Amino acid sequence: MVWKSMLADPPGTYVISPHNQRVAMVGNDVAVVTQYFIYRYTNPTTTEQEVNQYRNSFVFQKVKGKWLIVHEHT
Repeated sequence: MVWKSMLADPPGTYVISPHNQRVAMVGNDVAVVTQYFIYRYTNPTTTEQEVNQYRNSFVFQKVKGKWLIVHEHT
């Protein structure tokens, strides 16, 4: 998952600003979350910035009392 590799970079490298978040409950233990977000990346070496917009979806499932991401698509 790409999100894990981001954790290795210095703090402040990435700024993610979500908006228009929506949650659709599919049952008592499944939810679909959709959102748009603005993604800002600052290269730690050159300080050059990159700005992109994305839409993503998450499917959460409640397993043993915990909500877990079982699918993610950006």
